[in-house]
Amino acid sequence: MLTFTTFASVLDAEGNPRDAGVLFPAGTRRIRVFFRATGVNNGATWSVFCYKGDELIDQYVGLWQWGARAQTGRAFCAIDGSLGRYRVTAFLGTQQQFEESFDVIDVPAAAPVATPAPESPPPDSTPAPEGTPAG
Repeated sequence: MLTFTTFASVLDAEGNPRDAGVLFPAGTRRIRVFFRATGVNNGATWSVFCYKGDELIDQYVGLWQWGARAQTGRAFCAIDGSLGRYRVTAFLGTQQQFEESFDVIDVPAAAPVATPAPESPPPDSTPAPEGTPAG
């Protein structure tokens, strides 16, 4: 059985989702699909299909090779980053396991943040070389 867990576009160093959810900013090019796999025997055909509207835009079909133990699985959808609703379906053999959607939305750009100008060193001091503590 494959059970949907979450979508993400960014992973941390351990491969965990950093931005789990169903809304992603315009320009996002890859969405990871996380799911829980239980009782999936080696050699079983599994597949993930990604759609924008009714158009198939990406797919993966392969043989399961990680054993029947309960575990987190991951696939991804390559998308063009355009705005809209995307749909993902997953199958084990011919049996649909889940169907979930996410949206790519127009996110307003963050307002520029003012940063103070660096202080000038007093005229009689020499700045420390970069990468060394001043002192």
